[in-house]
Amino acid sequence: GDGKFGIDHDTEEEVFIKIIVFGKSNRRLHGEDAVQQIERESRAFNHERELLELCLEHNLRRVARLISAGVVESDDGQPDYAFMVFEKAMSNGKVENFVDAANGLGFRLQLLKDVCVGLHQLHQRSIAHQDIKPSNILKVDEKGISRGKITDLGRASRKGTAIDHDLNAFACQPVYAPPDRLYRAPVDDWELKRITGDLYLFGSLIWQYALGTPGSLTSVWMSQLREPLKPHNFNDTYDQVLPHLIDVFEEIYKAGIAECNTDLERELIDIAKQLTSPDPLKRGAPSFQRRLDRHSLQPFVSKLDRLLKQFHAKGARLIAQ
Repeated sequence: GDGKFGIDHDTEEEVFIKIIVFGKSNRRLHGEDAVQQIERESRAFNHERELLELCLEHNLRRVARLISAGVVESDDGQPDYAFMVFEKAMSNGKVENFVDAANGLGFRLQLLKDVCVGLHQLHQRSIAHQDIKPSNILKVDEKGISRGKITDLGRASRKGTAIDHDLNAFACQPVYAPPDRLYRAPVDDWELKRITGDLYLFGSLIWQYALGTPGSLTSVWMSQLREPLKPHNFNDTYDQVLPHLIDVFEEIYKAGIAECNTDLERELIDIAKQLTSPDPLKRGAPSFQRRLDRHSLQPFVSKLDRLLKQFHAKGARLIAQ
C-alpha cells in the first residue's frame, strides 16, 4: 500500500496512514480476475488488521501501534480502498539511517533489542512476521528516548489461520529470504518453517547493523556461492547443497569478525551466526538445542540487554574519566 501523514482529530497528533487501493491491475496475479483480486486483497487486509488488534489486546509495545482501520466502499458496494492509521515514526530502520554519529552503535543495540523483544512476543502468540528487514523497523520517540518497533504485518503468518501468502515458498523479498526457503526445502511443521525463518531474518538484520552494510546476508552468500549451486540452477535436494552452504557461511562470518573493531561488534556477529545457520534445525541458542522451545528468542533478548548495558556502562566510565 501507499502511505502519507495526517492528523488524528481526536488527539491532534500527527499519524501515519497506510492506504490500500483494491483491484489495481499491476498487482493482479496470473490467472486472477478483478473480483478475485479484490477478495484476496480484502482477506489480506483483514488478516493484518486482526493481527495488529491482537497485538494491542496483549500490549505488544514493540509492534507499531494501530490507532484505527477501516474499509471505504464504492457506490456499487464493492471495497474501494482500506486504511490503517498508525502512530508516527521518526524514520524507518534502513541501515544508512543508523550509521552516523547521532545513531551510532548504542542506538543500533537498543533497536536490535527492541526488535528482538517484539519478535519474541509475536512468536509467543504463534505469529511469525516473515518480513523482518531494515525498512520494516521503525525509530520512534518515547518520552524523548529513541526506541525501535516492528511494523508491517502484511506478510505475517498465524499458526492455525489460513492466508493466501502462506501458500508461497517464502513471504519476504528473495534478497532477504533464508536459504532453505529459496531452495524450497519441503517442511510441514509450522514452527520449523515460519519461526526459524524469522530467526534467519532477524540474524540478517543484526549482521547489517553490526557491520553497517546495506547489503543483506542473503545477497552476500548468493554472491559467494558457485553458480551451479545457486537456487535457480540447483535441482537436487536441500540436504545435498547444505554442506556447501555451511562452508560459505563459515567464510562469511570469519570475514565479518575480521571487520569488527570491538568485542561488542564481534559478539553481535556471533549472535547473527547462531540465528542464521543454513540448517534451520540449528538456528537459535546452542544452550536451547535440546529444549522444546529451542527456537526461542528469549536467550537473545537477554544477550542484547547485557550488551546494551555494557555499552552504556563503558560510556559512563569514559565520561567519568
